[in-house]
Amino acid sequence: MKKHTQHRQRRRRIIAVFLIAVMLPGLIFAYLGFRSINQEERWQKQLVTRNLRASLRAGIGRIEQNVQSRMLAILDSLESQASDPQGFFPRRLQRFSLQNPLVGGVFVLGPNRRVLYPRGFRDRPITSNLWKSLKSESLRQHLELGEQFEARGRYDDAMDEYTRGLRELTSRQIHLSLLVRIARCRSKMGDLEGAQRDYRRVIVEDRGRFYGEELPYRLIASYQLAALAEQTGRQTSAFDLLSDLYDDMLNNFDRFERSQFEFHLKKVKNGLQDLSGHVRDVARAEPDSLARREDELRNEVDRRGFLLVHLLPEIARRQGTPTSGLQIVTVNPDEGVFRFAYNVSGIQNSRIKIVGLELDWQGLRAFIADELGKLAIGDRAQMVLMDHSGKVVSPPRLSDQEPVMEESLVRLAATMPGYRIALVGIDGHPIEDIASRSLTLYYILLAVITVVIVLGIAFIFHDVSREQELSRMKSDFISNVTHEIKTPIATIGTLAGNVNEGWVKDPAKHREYFRLIARESERLGHLVENTLDFSRVESGRKTYRMRPTSPGDLTEKTLERFRTLTDGQEVHVKCDVASDLPRIRIDPEAIGQALLNLLDNAVKYSGDDKRVELRVGTERDHLVISVADRGIGLDKNQIDKIFEKFYRIESESGRNVAGSGIGLTLVKEIVETHGGRVEVESQPRKGSTFTMFLPITIEELNAADSVD
Repeated sequence: MKKHTQHRQRRRRIIAVFLIAVMLPGLIFAYLGFRSINQEERWQKQLVTRNLRASLRAGIGRIEQNVQSRMLAILDSLESQASDPQGFFPRRLQRFSLQNPLVGGVFVLGPNRRVLYPRGFRDRPITSNLWKSLKSESLRQHLELGEQFEARGRYDDAMDEYTRGLRELTSRQIHLSLLVRIARCRSKMGDLEGAQRDYRRVIVEDRGRFYGEELPYRLIASYQLAALAEQTGRQTSAFDLLSDLYDDMLNNFDRFERSQFEFHLKKVKNGLQDLSGHVRDVARAEPDSLARREDELRNEVDRRGFLLVHLLPEIARRQGTPTSGLQIVTVNPDEGVFRFAYNVSGIQNSRIKIVGLELDWQGLRAFIADELGKLAIGDRAQMVLMDHSGKVVSPPRLSDQEPVMEESLVRLAATMPGYRIALVGIDGHPIEDIASRSLTLYYILLAVITVVIVLGIAFIFHDVSREQELSRMKSDFISNVTHEIKTPIATIGTLAGNVNEGWVKDPAKHREYFRLIARESERLGHLVENTLDFSRVESGRKTYRMRPTSPGDLTEKTLERFRTLTDGQEVHVKCDVASDLPRIRIDPEAIGQALLNLLDNAVKYSGDDKRVELRVGTERDHLVISVADRGIGLDKNQIDKIFEKFYRIESESGRNVAGSGIGLTLVKEIVETHGGRVEVESQPRKGSTFTMFLPITIEELNAADSVD
C-alpha cells in the first residue's frame, strides 16, 4: 500500500512539472498569436469577397461554354457514325449512348422527320406469296415439281428439282427457301448429317435478315437443328443454337411483327430453360445476359414511341424547317420533363437529315459537377450546382452546406430553369478560411506544440507504468524463487536431520529418506539451473555447445530426471519415440532443459489427471518434440502471453501454481536459438500440447538414410 501511494505521488509531481514548464508558456504564445491573426484576418476579408465573386462569374461562363461545346461534339460524332454506310447499325448506336454520360438515348431522322433510330417492330407481315410473284417459269416449275415429289415421299426427286432451282440466278430469299426445302427432304430421308449441314448454311446466309414466307427461314433452320441435336443427345449444342437465335432475334427485332416476335421469343426462352440443366454454369449465364439485352430493345421501342408522340410534333411546331446549329427542345408530357438536343445534318444528299440525343439529366448534372471540380478556388471552397429550391445537388457530398454567394445561369437558363452556381465552404467558411490562409503556419505550430506536450505526457506515463509493472513482476519473481528454493532446502534439512539424529532406524526408511533427499536436490538443481540460464539470457552471456546428439538418448536422460522430480506424485508418462531418428547438431543440455520445463509445466497444470504424452519424431525437415497434458488448458489471450518473462497463470482453483514464471521463456529462447519454433495448441479444460520444431540439415537426413 505504501509503495502504491509513492507511485501515485510521483505521477502527480510529473503532471505538475509539465503544466508549469510547458503548458503555461504554450498558452501565452497562443494568446499572442491569436491577437495578430484577428487583426490580419479582418483586413483581408473584403478583398477575398470581391475576388471570389469575379471568379464565380467567370466559372459560370466557362461551364456553360463547355456544356454546349460538349453537346455539339457529341452530335458531330453521332452524325459521323450515322452517316457511315458501314457504321450505322443499332448496336453501335446503343454503345454510343452508353459511352457518353450526357446521353440518355440517341435518335436519327431521315427525310420528312421519319425515325430511322430508335427502331420498332415492322407493321406488315412477311410476304407469303413469294413464289406467285416469280417471273421465271422454269424456277416455278422446279418448285412445284419438287413439292409434288416431296408430298408423295419421293425425296430424291424432290431434292433434284430443288437443286436445279438453286442453279438458276435467283435472289437471296429464293436461294434460302430452296435450301430449307432441301434440308427438310434430307431430314425425312434420314440423312441427318446432310440436313444439319444445309440448315447451318441457311443460318449463315440468312444471319441478320430473317427472310421467309409465313415463317423466317432462320427460325426454321434453328428449330430443326436444335431438335436434331436433342435427338442425338447433344443438349449443349441445342442450347448454343437457341442462344445464338435468341441473340440474332434481339439484334434484328425490327424485322418481325410484334406478335410474331413475342411468340417465337417465348418459344426460344422456354427451350433454353428446358436445356439449362444439361449445360455448364458458364453457359447458363448467357440467357441472363440476353434477357438484359431484351430489356434494352423494349426500351428502344418505347423511346421510338415517345419520339413519335411527343418530340417530333414539338420540333415541327417550333421550327418548321430546322436550321443548322445546336437546338435544344424541352418536352413536358404527363410523366415528367425531357430535354433533347439535336442538329441538322450538314452532309448533302444523305439519308440522315437530323441527329439528336436525349440529355441524361443525371449525366448533365454530373458533367456540370465535374466541370465545377476543375475550377480551382481554394482548398476550403468549391463551386456547386443549386436547384430551383436552393438545395445543393452537385456534388451530393456538399448537399448540407450553406452557400456563401451564388449567381444564376445565363446560356443554360432555359434548359435548367431556376438552377444557379454557388460557392460553398468545405469544413468551414471559405472567405474566412482563404483570408486566414497566410496564418496557417501559426495554427500548425500551435497544434504541434500541443501534440508534443500530450505525447510527452503519454510516453512518460507509459514508461512509468511499465517500469512499475516490471518492478512488481521482478519482485514477485524473487519472492517465488525464494519460496521455491526454501521449500526443498527445508525438506532436505529436515530429512537429513532426522537421519543424523538417529531417529530413523529401519533400513527401508533410510532408503526412502535418501530417495526424497535426491528428489528435492534434483528439484533445487532444476530451479537454480533455470534461474542461472535466465540471468545469462538477459545479460547476453548465454552460450550453446552444439554437437551431434541422438534424440532418443536425450529423451531417455530427460525422462530419468523428470521421474526423479515427480517421484511420489503418481505421474503417468506415455512416451512415443520414433526408431529412425537422425543424429542432429544441438546443445543437448539446453534442449534437455527445455523438454524438462515442458514436462514440468504439464504436471503442474494437470490437476488430478496427471497423464502426460511425449512424442518424438520427424516431420519433413524438422525434429518434432511434443508434450501433451489433460490439464486446465489455455484460452487465446493466455497463449499470446505465456512466453513472456515472469508471466504466470492461475490454476482452476484461482491460485497461482508454484513456479518462477521463466520456464516457457527459456524454452522459446533455446528453441529459437537453434533455428526452430514452438507451437501451442490448447483449449480451456481440455489440456494443452506444446511442440518444439528443431531443424534437421540435409546432411543429417542423408546420414540417417545411409544408416537405414
